[in-house]
Amino acid sequence: MTSYIDTVLILGESVEAAVIFNQLSACFKESNVQFLTDTLVVFNDLNDQDKESEVVSSENQAIKKLLAWPVLGGIEYAFSRCKLSVFFWGIRNYYVDAITISLTTSSYLKDSQMQINYNQLIHKIHQSLQAKRTVSDYELLSPNSFWLEELHRIRNNIFEGQYRLDLR
Repeated sequence: MTSYIDTVLILGESVEAAVIFNQLSACFKESNVQFLTDTLVVFNDLNDQDKESEVVSSENQAIKKLLAWPVLGGIEYAFSRCKLSVFFWGIRNYYVDAITISLTTSSYLKDSQMQINYNQLIHKIHQSLQAKRTVSDYELLSPNSFWLEELHRIRNNIFEGQYRLDLR
């Protein structure tokens, strides 16, 4: 079974998804994170409604599809010859409150330079988005509700837990 290094970025307040996509896209370009052509856009569940994933061939197309879905979803990117899964989460439709980024543990551990590059990328995103807290560790997204629980704690200025990486 594949394990992951998961990063959860918690924003201080809800931000329109289009604004977040633009800021994140700029960070990715500076850090040589590239969109994977012919990749899946995965949509978050809306109540009991599932939306099938769709294959897209450009980042703009992926972002347009996510912006059209009230509860957003995720996209895969390439980073140092590895795949990053990036998901956008909100407590309000069309807004982002948290971003999760996942990388396979084997990719993260394969060499020390990869760890340095990934941690630098996370620092850059944290600063660019002015996240209130960003944490990275093994398997943070099991269960998937972690980001929402952490969001409620952070918005109430409760900072708990010890993580491999913890930015505030």
